[in-house]
Amino acid sequence: MHSDTAQSYHHTGMCYIYNGNVDAALQNYQQALEIRTAVLGELHPDTAHSCNNVGLCYDDKADYDQALEFE
Repeated sequence: MHSDTAQSYHHTGMCYIYNGNVDAALQNYQQALEIRTAVLGELHPDTAHSCNNVGLCYDDKADYDQALEFE
């Protein structure tokens, strides 16, 4: 795993969000979060950014309890 791979998942997730496909975006953001957590650690700003993106996807899906897990 490499942080560049996480960045690719992040950018792909953004493309899906812009096209209204929240489920596909969520999958990509979760992959980015998993990689960034493993490679950069939980406290890195990029990991926090991925965590926020996952939470925003759950918010878009009106799954507020799940969104709060990524606050």
